[in-house]
Amino acid sequence: MSKYHFSTVVSQDHLFKYLAMVSSLRANGSDFKVFTLCVNEIVWHILNKINIEEIVPVMLNDVESDMLVRAKNERPFQAFCWTLKPVFLHYVMEKYPDCKYFAHLDADLFFFSDPEKIFLENPSASLFLTHHRNSRDFLKYYGSTGVFNTGFVGCKNNVNAMDAVTKWKTQCILYCPIKEDKARKLFGDQRYVESWPEEFRGVHVVRSKGANAALWNVQNYTVNEK
Repeated sequence: MSKYHFSTVVSQDHLFKYLAMVSSLRANGSDFKVFTLCVNEIVWHILNKINIEEIVPVMLNDVESDMLVRAKNERPFQAFCWTLKPVFLHYVMEKYPDCKYFAHLDADLFFFSDPEKIFLENPSASLFLTHHRNSRDFLKYYGSTGVFNTGFVGCKNNVNAMDAVTKWKTQCILYCPIKEDKARKLFGDQRYVESWPEEFRGVHVVRSKGANAALWNVQNYTVNEK
């Protein structure tokens, strides 16, 4: 049993970023597994060949349903990969429940410290969301991308979190637009989670400024070398 079960979705174009992420997790974290949905078959073969202890590769057809196959056939590739984020997180929560916490990680994240710090901010919370914290030049994008960034979505192993992820999964399978849908106020998978603070108990917005530090918020900070 591991304390953390992370899930991520990886295509062959993002494999090099994913391997860097796993390397950073191994350098800074402990007691985790990275369940990895391989969108392309070659990714599955490579991950099995390199055989990193913390990685659990999963084939796409292991998680596919009729509705998901339809989405794959009808959506642009990027939108389909966004759809897979809550689908695979739900799959891991259901199939590999022997842990304390789950989290979806985008494959291009990189860790400079132990992700455990995020969960320790509020041990009683069920769900962990990260705010975009857009800097001045990116404030105009809140209306399209939304308040929260779903590159990291953390969940405690409880019914409340499962209910939230189940709803997110269903919503994304039904509709996951590649471009902003102004009428519905949606963009990809991201904006569905905006309802969580009002709809579900124990939603914690991560306080750490380093969580999801990126192009759209780095102007807010002074960056130093550790």
